[in-house]
This record gives sequence, C-alpha cells and structure tokens, in this order.
Amino acid sequence: MASEAVAVLLLVFLSGSTFGIKLEGNGYTDVLIAINPVVPENPLLIKRIKDMVSDASSVLFTATEGKFYFEEITILVPPNWSQGDYGRTKTETYEKANIVINEENRAYGDQPYTLQYGQCGSESRYTHLTTKFMLDDELIKLYGPRGKVLVHEWAHLRWGVYDENDDGQPFYKGAHGGIQATRCSVELYGQIVNRINHTKCTHIDPNTKLYTQDCVFLADSEHWEKTASLMSYPSLHKVTRFCSKKTHNREAPNAQNRMCDNRDVMDVIFTSSVDAKANVQPLKGPHPAPRFTVMQRGQRVVCLVLDVSGSMHGSRILQQQQAASLFLTTIVEDNSYVGIVTFTNYATTLKPLTVIHREESRTQLVNYLPVEAIGGTDICKGLKKGFEVNIKKKFKQHLHKKDEIILLTDGESELDCVSEVKESGAIVNTIALGPSANKELKRMSEISGILNGTVSVDHTVGNKTTFLVLHESQSPEDIEIKSPSGQIYDFIDFQPSSISKTHSLVIQGTAETGDWTYTIKNTLSDQSITITITSRAVSEAIPPVTVKAYMSQQSIDGSKPMLVYAEVNQKGVPVILADVMATLESDAGDQYQLELLDNGAGADAFRNDGIYSRFFTTSKKGRYNLKVKVQRKDKGKNNGQVRLKRHSVAPYVPGYVIKGKSPSLLLFIGDKLNLHQNSHRRELLSQSPTWCPPSKFPPNKITDLNAEIEEDKVMLTWTAPGEDMDQGTADSYEIRVSMDLEALRGNFSGAHLMNTSDIQPLEAGSTEEYSFLSSYIINAEPETVMFFAVRSRDKDSLMSDMSNVAKATKMLRFVPFVQTTSTSTISQYPSPNLKRSSGSNVVAVVVSVIGTTAVIIAVLVVSRMRLNRPGNTPHFTETQVSTSLL
Repeated sequence: MASEAVAVLLLVFLSGSTFGIKLEGNGYTDVLIAINPVVPENPLLIKRIKDMVSDASSVLFTATEGKFYFEEITILVPPNWSQGDYGRTKTETYEKANIVINEENRAYGDQPYTLQYGQCGSESRYTHLTTKFMLDDELIKLYGPRGKVLVHEWAHLRWGVYDENDDGQPFYKGAHGGIQATRCSVELYGQIVNRINHTKCTHIDPNTKLYTQDCVFLADSEHWEKTASLMSYPSLHKVTRFCSKKTHNREAPNAQNRMCDNRDVMDVIFTSSVDAKANVQPLKGPHPAPRFTVMQRGQRVVCLVLDVSGSMHGSRILQQQQAASLFLTTIVEDNSYVGIVTFTNYATTLKPLTVIHREESRTQLVNYLPVEAIGGTDICKGLKKGFEVNIKKKFKQHLHKKDEIILLTDGESELDCVSEVKESGAIVNTIALGPSANKELKRMSEISGILNGTVSVDHTVGNKTTFLVLHESQSPEDIEIKSPSGQIYDFIDFQPSSISKTHSLVIQGTAETGDWTYTIKNTLSDQSITITITSRAVSEAIPPVTVKAYMSQQSIDGSKPMLVYAEVNQKGVPVILADVMATLESDAGDQYQLELLDNGAGADAFRNDGIYSRFFTTSKKGRYNLKVKVQRKDKGKNNGQVRLKRHSVAPYVPGYVIKGKSPSLLLFIGDKLNLHQNSHRRELLSQSPTWCPPSKFPPNKITDLNAEIEEDKVMLTWTAPGEDMDQGTADSYEIRVSMDLEALRGNFSGAHLMNTSDIQPLEAGSTEEYSFLSSYIINAEPETVMFFAVRSRDKDSLMSDMSNVAKATKMLRFVPFVQTTSTSTISQYPSPNLKRSSGSNVVAVVVSVIGTTAVIIAVLVVSRMRLNRPGNTPHFTETQVSTSLL
C-alpha cells in the first residue's frame, strides 16, 4: 500500500496546475478519463467514451446557455492493452484521472457517481463510471443517455452542486398544503403510484403524515422540457436545463438545498464555483467538437536524485538515507527500473537504471546510497542528470515508460529550471529535508510511528509484511515483535543496515491476522526512533482497505481554514465507524492531532460515506506534513449489514407517465451490502502548504439542522459547531423561525427570535437537542409549514453562517375522548420530560364529557415556567366546570 501512497501524493502535488481541469475560453481542456488496469481490453470502450463526451458537450453547452463545452480530452488506457497505436504518457496516471472507468462497484453497482466531499461550490475528487454502464445500452433505461449522465456528474465534479431528488426523503409537506414529491422544479407534474401494482398511492404514514415507502413519483412527460432539472431528472429525454432562480424548488428536502443554502444550481455555478471568476460570456455560434488523445503508460522508471551538498551534513543526510532506503526496500514495485544520481554543484550517476526483481537488487541499490555531504548545491543539475539516466535507458531498450524523479534535498538552492521540468513531462516528487527549503518544493513522505503499540492485520492483507525501525545514532538496545499467536521476533531476527541506520524484519509468507505488538527499547542515547509497518494485499480476490488523504488547499492566507480529508474504503465500499486520526507536523517540529469525523456536520458533507473530514485552524506559520492513521474500533461492533445512502449519483428513473398512463416500473437496485470494517492500516501521505497565521475563525456552519413539531412542541436537533470552526465549544446560539422560507433566507435577523438564553452549547461534534413551546407555534393554524434556522456565536461575537433551513409542519391537535362523568376536572399539568426548554405559553383545553359526547368549554392560556428545573413545575388551579347538554 505504500506505493499507492506515493501515487496519491503525486496527484496532490500537481493537481493544482499540470493535471487540473482547465477552462480555456469556453472550453474545458486537460480532462483526463482513465480506464482501470483491471478492465479487459476492449476497443469499443474507447469509442463509447468518445461518443459519450461528444454528446455531453452539446448537453453542457445548452444547459449553461452557451458558455461551456468539452474541448480537449485525454483517454488513458491500461498498460497491458496492445491492440492500438496509443500515444506515450507524460504525467498522466490513473490516480490523477477526473473520470475513471472501472468494474462494478460493490457499494454503487453500475450506478454512476461522483466522490464529492467538499462544501457547496467546491470541486470533487473524481467521477466513477463502470464498463457495463459504458457498454450495456439496457442501462440507458435506468439512468438516461450517457451524455446527459456525464453532465449530471460533471456538475458534481466541477461545480460542487448536489442532487435535487432524494431517495431518503422522497416526499414532504408543501408550504401551501398537500404532499409534494422531492423534485426540481415543483411545477414538474406527475403521479404518485404504488411501486408494486402501479395504482394510485393512498398509503399515509401516521407519524410523518407523508406517503409510505411503497409510493413513488412518476413524472409526466408533457411537462419535462421546461420544468425539470438535470440535477433532478436527467434521465428524462426532454430535460436539458439546470434549475434557475425562477424554477428552483427551495422547499424540497434535498442535498442541494441543505448544502447550498437553498440556492439554485445556476447561481452556484456562476457565483460560487471554480469557474465563477472566469466571467465567461456565451459563445457566438456553435461549439467545436471535442478533440481526443488516447495514451498509454508502461513500466515504471524511477531515478532517485539525492542532494549531497554541505548543507545536508549531519541529520539531513541520515534522513535522506532512511527515506531512500524505505523506498527501495518496501515501496517500489517489482520489475520497476530504479537509478541513483547525486548532486552538489555538479551531478554524478551513482547507479544507472537497475531492474528490481529480487531482494538482492534492492539491497544492492541501498548500498549505493551516499553517506557524506560536502560542496555547493545546484538542484537543476541534479534533475537534468536524472532525466538523462532515464532517457538513455529507454532509448537503449526501446522501453515504453514514463519518467519519474524522486528528489531528496534540503532545497537551499535557486530553482531556474521549473519550465524545463514541465516541458520534460516528468513526474517530480520531492522530499524536503530542511526548514529552509525553496518554497516551490513539496514534501513527499516521512513515515513515523511510536515506540510501543499495536497494529492489526486483517484478512485483506498480510503479504510482504515488513517492520522497519529507523534510528539516528546508536542502534536500539532491543526490538521485540509479538504475533497474535504469541510468536516472538527479537533483535536478532532483524536485518541491520549501518549505512541507512535501519533494522528491518520481513514476515515470511502471509502474516497472521490479528493484533501484532511491538516494543523498542532505547536508553543508551538521546535520539529519535521510529517504526513503520507495511503490508500488501493477501490476494487479488480480497481487496484491502485503503486510505487516501487530502488537504483542501496548498497554502493558507488567513481567509479560510484548511480542510483535511481521508477517504477510507475497501474496493469502493465505504469503511464507516473507524477511528481516523490525522497528524499535522510543521517544519519546526510542532505536532497537532486532529480526529477526523464522518458525521455529516461541519467540514463533513455526508454522514457515513467513508469520507472523514475536519477543519484545521491552528495558526502557527510554516509548512505542514500530513499523516493519517486509521484503526478499527472495538472488536465485534462494526461488522454486519449497513444500508448505504448513495450521494452525488446519477438517479435512475423508476418510470414515467405518458398521456396519463404509466408503463411498468423499472427494477430498483438493492442497497444492502456487507462491509468489512476492521480497518487497521495507516497510509501516510504528505503535503507542504505554506502556512500563514489565519484570522480568528467563527463557528462552522450547521448543515444538519432538523425540526419536528409534535402538537405545539418543537424539537430541533443539530451537530454542535465549535469556537473556531469545528474546534472547541461555541458560546451561544441564535434560533429563528418563519412561515416564509424566502423571508428567512433573505433576512435571518428579521425572523421570529426564539428564546435560547438557557442553552449552554456542547463541545463541537456533540448532538444538540432543544425542545420548546412557543406562542408563535401555538397561534399558528394547523397544517402550517414553518421554517427554522440557527446561527452560532463564539466568545468574540463572531457569527457563523446561517444553517441549513429545517422545515416542519404543525399538525392537527388530537384531543382524546375520555369516558367520564358530566363534569371534567383539570388538576396539575404534567411537565414534559424535556432536555432543554424555554419560557413561553401553554394551552390547556378544558373538555366536558357527557356520556360519549365531548364539548369544548374553554381554552385556558397560562404562563409556563421552565420545565426542566427543580421547583419550576407549573401548576393549574384546580378547576371544576359544570355543563349541561346543549
């Protein structure tokens, strides 16, 4: 898995410029579509990709009112495909692809989806399409034409908008009464039918007062063209637009409204997305057809370019030896070609490209690593020599490979060859070994651990399990590794290297599953000792749990906090309920521990999607290195079936109405799966943003506010924000309610204010629950729809953005008939068992019952004190009301 970590790192390092999608005028260029290496060779797949993008370009052009189209597309085929004259890759790899073509995903099946984990308007990671989706025309009936599906996913990928339908909440109570289907626009008419027998749906859930789960909405074909959105019903053939300000359904309980403050898709695209600043004007005339380039990469060729100048003397040259040794012994794949170059103010080839085929070849390369440092520094000469080593080998053997340089340096040199590196097409990874590194260098990977601890090996990994101990001066006194069955590996079992100051132990065969413990003793010298454990997949049939980590930006200028993400999955299936810890370390040695959460609040877009997120708000200046460690939670608590709610997907159409009649419903895709959640591995990735002291940040926006009204009592729930974004504890809340959604969105401060003086905010990440009775609610007519929103304030009076808008409907109050005498007595009013409540009014309904006839005599409105405090239980004066039969 360590080799995967390097690949992910390259994406992070270069995605902002060389490999990011570009908008040139009105056309998108540098769009990379990559076919996974496991996909069998099929030339038809390339043709289908071209057809899909060509169709999508026209759909995109229409949907954006003539502003955007696809101009240049690169298709990357697997290295083992042979039936084609493909171009040679420069820096394109599968890991960098914007759109991937892969086999069926265990979580999504063949349903197209986009890995979307940012905030509204943020670019996403990639779009996933399957080979069956590309080749089987039957799936068009489920998801719609491939070109339109691609545009739907492109909106997720490029512009950070969200779906306007919602399988979890397919119906809601409309503000003007009646049950509405979750859709955009609300003017899209249709029928609500039973999905089994296709008859009109009449089943109402007594709790939600909405249609039950056996009901489904079918759109009416006569209203598709002008009233439906590509983010709601892209599969309907007449749907060609996104919802705009005039057509957007702001009431629908969907992800677009929740994440984007009830804004329409077009507004997000042209005011908040990465393309908003371009201020693109509509193209005059038709758009040109997309241009395609098909490329292929081959065997890996890597040259280590090592700095041996005087500034590397001491600990830096040792760090270089250990990092290079780690790469050579455990990371680089078999059958790769590796060479070694050193440089001072001139460059020397220490070892030409050598094929990695046995452990002996790895050891031989380690023995060539330099141990002395003296002289000046010229990084560019080292890079040029590295290019020469790769090129000579390729010309000699006519190999079809990509260039790759791993540069290890303290960076204390001018860089006047950046343009030459770009033109070479080489991938350059850098390990910066000192605090004075040139600002253009990025830190690659520095793997560290602890002296005592436990690492778990699950059934997905175990091959080539390696324990690597690195030290600075003296060898540690003792090392002990204990297997789950109790077998002991001690100091004598480790292979030492005096050159790189390492001790390594390779477990033969497949390592036992379970907890492995390690203990390292060091009392003879004051030095830093680290241990790294790596393990590879046990077989191709059992996919391992993988971890990929990201930062939202390369540098911080104080205007916004950095977001840290970790994607944890097993062959596309999200691994949930894991413990995910990020460590951020500065050049100065400052370390920050940050627990990443998958709770659908704060920095995290969706709950339980396997994307763990958190804001990083520490303000110390410097470059930061990110490491992520993932561990399983307590044994026995995380396995079993999980219902996965899919996000950012191409919705499938269950059917539609034609001339008042609906055809048979299409098949629904199952959504139950088994998850292997005993994640144990840590995969350590790094980035090096230039860190500037940020300003004081307000609490993060609340994105999961939920409201329910039961009789006259309102219950609000949300995830607590922090003092600084999602760190610490906020100071107070401001809750407002309105019967007018637009009034609340447009003027939060003008809406009705709820009394929140008795709420003491909980620590960030906690679940807040707030119950209250209010005259505003009591005086509202039954069936009234109300809208709620929250803002939080920190101790410096910095306010968060307004939360998502939560909607609730006041139901008809049910008064039970009680068989009693001709008089009715009201005594002490029972206090509700509320966690939190505020002062307001309570209505008591006095009912007289004669036989089985109930007559409402009076409504008593009394002042209610806080219900959850001792001594404040409200009492009514005992009243006896005599009645006569009218």
